[in-house]
Amino acid sequence: MIHRLNKVSHYAAQLMEANGINGFVFCLQSYPKVRESGFFENGFTICGVNPFKSAKTRYLYENEASLDEAAKADMEAVGIGDFFQGLAKDDFDSGVEDPLYWLAFNWSSCLDEIALDVVQRLNRTVGPATYDHGYGCYDWQNYRFNSHEDELCWNYDISLTGIFREIYDLYLERVYRAGDTNIEEERIVMIDDGKLEWHIIDMMYSHDHIREFVDGLIK
Repeated sequence: MIHRLNKVSHYAAQLMEANGINGFVFCLQSYPKVRESGFFENGFTICGVNPFKSAKTRYLYENEASLDEAAKADMEAVGIGDFFQGLAKDDFDSGVEDPLYWLAFNWSSCLDEIALDVVQRLNRTVGPATYDHGYGCYDWQNYRFNSHEDELCWNYDISLTGIFREIYDLYLERVYRAGDTNIEEERIVMIDDGKLEWHIIDMMYSHDHIREFVDGLIK
C-alpha cells in the first residue's frame, strides 16, 4: 500500500511539473486509532508557491518593506500597474478588485484541479468511494502546526517540483561531493565507475531533510 501511495504522489508531481508549479506533494495514512475518530484512512497533500503572492512579496521587499512585512501584507498592497507599465486599476470597471488580487485568489484552483484529477483518475473501486476536499487551503506553516493530519499519521515519500526540485538537487550534489566520513563501507553501492551513497538516495524523498530544506527557503 505504501508503494502505491508513493506512486500516486509521484504522478501528481509530474502533473505539477507539467503545469509549471513549484512546490511538493506527498501521500499520508492516519494512525489506526485516529481513524476511529472520523479521520480518513488515506490523505493527499499538495503544496505550491502562488506566483502572484510571491510577486507581491518581492515587490514590497524591494521597495523597502521588511521581508516579514512583505510576506504578511495583503494582496491589496500592490496592483497590476506595479508590474505592467501603462496598466492601472483605473483602466478597469469601478468597484472591481484589482485583477492581480483575483489572479492570486484563483490560483489555488490549479492545485485543486490537480488533486481532484489524481483522486478521481486513480481511485477506481467497485464500491462507493468517499473523499473530501472541503478543508480549504492552508499555508505550509499553518498546515504543519495546526493540522492534525500532519501529526497523527505516517507521511510517505515527498516529491519536489520545479525550482524546489532544482535547488534541492544542487544541494544533494554538494552533499555528495563533500562526502561523509561516517558512512559505513556496506552502505556504498557501485554504479558504473562511480560510487553513490545510499543516504543520498534516502534524502531525495525524506520528509526530515526536505522539510528542513523548505524551512530554510522560507526563512
